Amino acid sequence: MFSFRIGTSAWDLDQARFVPLLRLIRKMRAEVEREASTQRLRCEKARCSAAFALEALDSDPDNSALEHRVHVLTETLMDSEQRLGQLEREAAFLSGLERELLDFTEKVFTPHPALSSRMASSLPNR
Repeated sequence: MFSFRIGTSAWDLDQARFVPLLRLIRKMRAEVEREASTQRLRCEKARCSAAFALEALDSDPDNSALEHRVHVLTETLMDSEQRLGQLEREAAFLSGLERELLDFTEKVFTPHPALSSRMASSLPNR
């Protein structure tokens, strides 16, 4: 009486779920990489400033303002490097998540060649 058939529409629904997920993962990774780039620049700037401040402090060891500046730059550098490490771990996690998603979709859609090729063509390249 009733017939049930899994058609292309079921696979279209799957594709509709996976493609936005992949885009979101890639968007998040790009945001993390942009922030990491900013942190790298901040670290480099703090290193350079600290080097000049230390050199100046060598010439004037009683200069408390320079001593304070070196302390602030050291804290800034340590905080920036810690944040950079966190961002690098996040980027690695998101890259792994992207690989997992792509591997999963390849496995799921491989038994269905027509659907597999449609899914592959709609997913952005690795």
